[in-house]
Amino acid sequence: MPTIPDMPIASGSNVSLDTIYDFGLFNPEVTPDTLEILNGGLDSENFAGGDGSITPRMCQFGSFAIGYFSGFTRTDKIYARQMSTDLSGNSNQKHVHTQLSASIHIPWAPSALIFGYQGWFQQDATVWDLNGTPVTEDWTLKLYRRDSNGTDGEVVGTRASLPWGRVTDDAPTASVSDAAGEQQQFSWRYVNKHKTITNAAAGFHEFELQVFTSNKAPDREIAKLKTIIGGFFVLAIR
Repeated sequence: MPTIPDMPIASGSNVSLDTIYDFGLFNPEVTPDTLEILNGGLDSENFAGGDGSITPRMCQFGSFAIGYFSGFTRTDKIYARQMSTDLSGNSNQKHVHTQLSASIHIPWAPSALIFGYQGWFQQDATVWDLNGTPVTEDWTLKLYRRDSNGTDGEVVGTRASLPWGRVTDDAPTASVSDAAGEQQQFSWRYVNKHKTITNAAAGFHEFELQVFTSNKAPDREIAKLKTIIGGFFVLAIR
C-alpha cells in the first residue's frame, strides 16, 4: 500500500497561497501558472496528459454550456385594480410576473446567451365609448434584464401587447347595470418571445417580466389577466 506523503499548506506560521495553488488545487506545467488557467486556455502545453487525454466524463457539468427552464401549469392571476394608473392616480404601476422571471449565475462570459418566455394569456380588456371617442384598454408585457456588468433595462424585441376583446357603447364610468359583454376568446394570446445576445458578462443575470395595464376606472368588469401555462428559459453557450 503506498504511503501518503506530507501535504503542507503553510510556510511558517502563515497560510501560503502559492502552496495551496501548487499542491492543493492545480499546478500548471508552464505559464500562465495561476488557477485562472482553468477558465480557458488549458492546451496541450499546459497539460502533461497530451492531446485527447481529457474525456467528457472529466468535465464538470456547466463547463461549456448552462441551461435553465422554469415552467408552470397552475393558473397565475393579477387583477387590474391592483395596478392600473387610471384607478390609483399614481405613476404607471406594474406587476412582476414571478413565474415568468428568473435569476441565474453564469460563471463565465458566454459567447451566446439565449433567453425568453412563453405563456398562454387570457386577458379582460374593453373598448369603451366616451362621447363618441373610443377609449381602449389593453395589457402589456415587458421583459427587463439586469446583470453584474451594469445592464438594466427592457430587452428590445421581447415586448408583447394583449389587446381588447369586447366593445361597448357605454362609457367606462357609466352607471348602468348592463355588462359590457363577454370577452372574445380570439383576443387571447399565446406569446413566445426570445432574444440572443453575444456581449453578456459573467456573473448574476436577473430576468424580470413586468405586466402593465391601461384599464379604465371604475373597472366595471373587474378585469384580470390569467396565465394558464408558461415558462422561462435560458441557454448560455461558452
